[in-house]
Amino acid sequence: MGKKAFSAAFAEQHGLPGDKFPDTEEEVLIAQTALDLDFEKLSLDDREKLVFDIHGLPSIAQASDLKERQQKLDALDAALENISNDEPRKSAYDSAVSLNPEYVKKLRTLFLLANEWDPKLAADQMIQHFVNKEKLFGSGEVLGRDILMSDLSKEDMEHLNNGCTQVLPSRDTAGRVVIFCAPGYGGYSKVTNSICRALWYFFQAVMAEEGAAELGLVIVDYGLGKYGNILDLDVIKELANTFVDGACQRTVVEHYCYDHDDPAMHYWAHGASVFSDDSYRHRLRLHFGSQSDVLFKLQTYGIPTHELPINNEQTLDYTWHRQWIEIQRKKETAMNPKILCVIPRRFDVLFGRGRDTRVHAGNIRAKHLVEMRFDEYEKSNKKEKTNIAKEIVAQIKASNGRFLICHEGNVWR
Repeated sequence: MGKKAFSAAFAEQHGLPGDKFPDTEEEVLIAQTALDLDFEKLSLDDREKLVFDIHGLPSIAQASDLKERQQKLDALDAALENISNDEPRKSAYDSAVSLNPEYVKKLRTLFLLANEWDPKLAADQMIQHFVNKEKLFGSGEVLGRDILMSDLSKEDMEHLNNGCTQVLPSRDTAGRVVIFCAPGYGGYSKVTNSICRALWYFFQAVMAEEGAAELGLVIVDYGLGKYGNILDLDVIKELANTFVDGACQRTVVEHYCYDHDDPAMHYWAHGASVFSDDSYRHRLRLHFGSQSDVLFKLQTYGIPTHELPINNEQTLDYTWHRQWIEIQRKKETAMNPKILCVIPRRFDVLFGRGRDTRVHAGNIRAKHLVEMRFDEYEKSNKKEKTNIAKEIVAQIKASNGRFLICHEGNVWR
C-alpha cells in the first residue's frame, strides 16, 4: 500500500491520542509544537517548494519533472505491471483496462501529478482509485469511462445540489481552481455512498478544467458561525480514504477558516493537521477570526474572496453553483464538450461588459500589452499595424491564453 492521507501515526508519535482530535488547550499546544518541529526538519529545498506551491509561484522542480514526463509514464507502467494480478485490489483496475485501455492510459499523468511524479505511489493510487470507483458505482462499463450526471441517483443529485461544496467562477492569482466547502452545512454526520458519489462526480468535473491537474486545487473550508459544526473523526477518515487515497486530484493548499471564539473548532483544526500524512500536513493553513479577518487572510494568498458564495450575513449563495451544474449537463450532451469553458484560464481574454471582465488577469495583461505598443502602433502604416496586432495576439496565445465570449448560462466559448 502507498501513502495514506489520514493516519494517526504522527499524533501517537508525539503522545496524542490516536482515536480522537485534541480537545484541550494542552493537547493543542502539543500538536502545534509537534507541527513546528516537523517543519523544522524539512530541508531548505523542501521548504522552498512547499512555500512556492502554497503561494502559486513557479518551481524549477516542476519544470524538471515535466521534461522527464515520458520516463515517469514508463516507470508508472512498469510499477503497475509489477503489482501481481493475484492482488485482489487489482481486479477493478484490470476490468477498466479491459473495457477501455485508452481511458485508463489517459489517467496516468493525473496520478503522477497527484503524487509528485512518484511512479510507485501513483501506481498504488490508481489501483485504489478503481477499487473505490467499483465500490461506489459498480463493476459494469462505468469503470472504463468518466462518471456522468445521468449515473447519479435522485439522492446523489440532492447532495450535489446542496451547495456545501462549490467551485468558484474565478481562479486565484496563480491560475488555480478554488473550491469552497462548508462541511458543517452538508449534514455529514455520517458518510454515505450517496454523498461519496456526488463528491466523486464533483471533483472529477473540477479536475477536467484546464490546468487543474498541473496547477493543483486550492480548497477553502468555511467553518464560521452556523457552519462551524465539527465533523466526526470517522467521517473525516472515510472521506480521506475515498477522495484522497484513491482520487487523482492534487490539492496544493487547504485553508481552514473558523471563529476565533470557538475553542472546539480550534482543537478540531489542529487535529486535522496532526492526522494528515507527511506530504500534506504543512499544506494546511489555519485562519481564525471574524469573517472580515478571515477574508483578508485569504486575499493574501491570492484567493478571489469576492467570489466566495457567502455573504456578510453568512448565508450561502447557490446562484453560480446551479449554473455550474447546468453547464456540466450541457457539456455532457454537447457534440464537442471541449468547446465549452466553465472557469476561464488566467491569461484568457474575456469579451463582454462588467466587472468580471475588467478585473480578469488576462484582460488586464492584454490591455497592458496594447498600451506598451500604442505609440508604435499610432506611427505605423496599415501593414505594420496589422503585424503589431498579430504579435500581441501571438503573445497571448503563447501564454496559453484564448479569446472567449460569454454565452447564455455563463458558458465561455
